[in-house]
Amino acid sequence: MSGKCSYILPSGAPCKNWGVVGSDPPRCRHHGGQAQPRAPQHIPCSHIHANGEPCGQWAVVGTEPPLCVAHAGLTYVPKGRDHGMWRHGFYEQADPATSLEERIDNLFKRLAQADWIFDYIVDPHEFLYLLSLHFKNARIIGQLLRDQQVLDSDKDDLLSALGPALDLIEAELQNK
Repeated sequence: MSGKCSYILPSGAPCKNWGVVGSDPPRCRHHGGQAQPRAPQHIPCSHIHANGEPCGQWAVVGTEPPLCVAHAGLTYVPKGRDHGMWRHGFYEQADPATSLEERIDNLFKRLAQADWIFDYIVDPHEFLYLLSLHFKNARIIGQLLRDQQVLDSDKDDLLSALGPALDLIEAELQNK
C-alpha cells in the first residue's frame, strides 16, 4: 500500500506527491521511489504432454516444479460414501447380497414413493425427465420380474432344454 511521499524537502516541508506503489519507505519517483518487483501471479504448468505440447493450465501456488491441479496429483476424488457429494436415497445402488424378491419389493416401494411428485411439476422438461426415470424404474422392475419367473420355473424344464442343445454341440465337435 502506498501513501504520500515521506521525503522531507530542504525547506522542512513534506513532499506532497504520492509514493510509488510497493516502495518502502513510500517515495515518489522524483525522490527515488522504486516499485519492488512483484512475484508473478500466474505461472504456467511445466508439464509436457506426450505429443510435446505444454499443458497450458496455471500452476498451483507453491508447487515445485510448477504444476497445475491435475498434474500435481491434487484431483483425487474419493468414491462412494467417502465422497463429499454422496447422496443416499431413491437412486442408491442396492446391496448385491439382497435377494431378488427384496430388490423387487424395494423398487415397487420407491416407485410408489415417487408417484406423488408428478402432481407438483409445472415445467414440461422436468416432467419429461422424471417420467423417463419413472419408466426406467418400471423397465428394471419388469426385467427383475422376468428373471424371477425364469428362476422360479421348474429346473427340469431348463435341464430338458439344455440336454438336446448339449448333444448337438457334442455331435458337431466330434465331426470336426
